[in-house]
Formats: sequence, C-alpha cells, structure tokens
Amino acid sequence: MVEKNRNHTSDVYYTYDMFLKSLDILITKIRQKKYDGLYPIPRGGLILGLFLSHRLRMPIVDKITNDTLIVDDICDSGNTLNKYPNNDKVVLVTKVTGAINIKNMFYDIVCKDNEWVRFFWEVD
Repeated sequence: MVEKNRNHTSDVYYTYDMFLKSLDILITKIRQKKYDGLYPIPRGGLILGLFLSHRLRMPIVDKITNDTLIVDDICDSGNTLNKYPNNDKVVLVTKVTGAINIKNMFYDIVCKDNEWVRFFWEVD
C-alpha cells in the first residue's frame, strides 16, 4: 500500500460520478475477453471488484489462474500488479510510471506520478 509522502505535491479527487463513468468505460474494454473470474487486490480492489462482479456477472475468486482478471483501484509504480505477470489487470487510475511498467492493463484515467489520488470511499 502506497502512502502519501512529500513527493505528492497535489491531490486529485476521484468522485463517485467519475467512478460510474470509469466503470462503464472499463466494462466495455473487459468484455472483449473471457475470464474465469475476478481477483480484487485487498483493500484497494474490493470496491471496483464488487461492482465489476455484479455488472459482468463474473465471480470473485480466491484461486488465481492465467484467466483471472486482477482488479485494483490504482497502479502507482506497478509493484503490486507485477506480482501477476500472466494476468490481465484492470484499475480505475494509473500513474504514468504504472502505465509504462505494467502490460495487459485496462485503465481509464492517467495521473502524474506526483499527484495523490483521493478516492470517494477513503476516510481522511
């Protein structure tokens, strides 16, 4: 889990309305392939994973295969998602570095590396 530090010089607020728009965009991209299920990364991927599971009628799984879609809220550096090199991934937001480092990733929004993304579900 990445924590805000002095390198984050500005905040980006990710609202519920933005989430709903991103959800529709990502679902269109995801539907191009068939997956055996979703694996949401605990904590960050749980909200997106739940919405995708309902909208795509796809199960959330514990056992990851090469046909499992990995779900997270954000890709900062790519360190978390690099643990799943054989899987497609989906995130709401990626940083520039994450977009460069991770292949086979669906995303909607790209932020600068120095921006801190505040999701609507997070508590200050």
